[in-house]
Amino acid sequence: MRPSLFRVLLLTLLLATCSLASHAANLDPTGTWRLMKDQDGRIPKSGSVIEITFRSGQVSLKATQPDETVTDTGTYSVKGRQITIEFKDLDKGRQSGLFSRSADTLVLPFPMLGDGKGGSIWMTPAALDAFLAKVPSKPSAPETMPALLARVQKVAEAFGNDQQRQAMAQRAQANAGRYSGGEAEAWYAQAAILFMKGFYREAWYGFARAAVLKPTNAVYLNNLATTLQEIGSQTDARRILEWVTANYPNLDPPWGSLAVSCLALNDAACTRTALQRAQALAPENGLYDYAMGRLLEQEGKKDAAQAAYRKAFGKGYGGSGNEGSR
Repeated sequence: MRPSLFRVLLLTLLLATCSLASHAANLDPTGTWRLMKDQDGRIPKSGSVIEITFRSGQVSLKATQPDETVTDTGTYSVKGRQITIEFKDLDKGRQSGLFSRSADTLVLPFPMLGDGKGGSIWMTPAALDAFLAKVPSKPSAPETMPALLARVQKVAEAFGNDQQRQAMAQRAQANAGRYSGGEAEAWYAQAAILFMKGFYREAWYGFARAAVLKPTNAVYLNNLATTLQEIGSQTDARRILEWVTANYPNLDPPWGSLAVSCLALNDAACTRTALQRAQALAPENGLYDYAMGRLLEQEGKKDAAQAAYRKAFGKGYGGSGNEGSR
């Protein structure tokens, strides 16, 4: 599988080098799942509940809100990490792509609340209720960066993985003396490994702890934002990356990461500006040309997008299928 833009941007700043094993995913979506959010940050309206159930090749969807209930049925098939869903009446129609599942979370390859590319994150009803009960509310007034980082850490704690977090804390304290950056770098190093193994919740917590301890470290902040782009809040990721790019304007990976958040949030102007800054700092990096192609394609500029893909391919970045080489 081609690494996502998120993973590639993380790799550009990894400090630790090690041999990593693949995280074995559960490839059976059977069960009932409740929508947590789309990956661009959109969440169900207050009072509404959207559930999807997979069982024996049949899929059913139920969306309820005050005074209205919408249902649909269809079929699904799984081949490796690929899931294909055929909705009967819903305007989503046929959806196909890579999916993943853990014990209580399912990531599907389409947005539920919007159109276009992206994904959606679902949890078992019990796990989602437990998570939401612990999540701190986002203040209406603008947050300072330390306050935002503390809240982001609290959100990571709401997943309830107490045993794993305690083990991480023990390792960070035990290994702090091995790193020039002390305990913060010890948190960062294990978070980087966990991210690459696919343990995003633990990686989120590890990067958050590193950032809380060293709130001006561009590497820690960038990689915390990268993890939020996978399973957290795109708006929080964008806020962190705006701070990083304002204070460290000569680093290209944070500009690339900011472009990813802005693209997910459908802010074309922000995406273009961030990519132009990244390209100016690292013109040899085909990833930024590929991301520009994604933006142009989103804008309906197919010829310009293909030219950007070709430029990316010429620099050694092939994208999801060597778009620019066709």
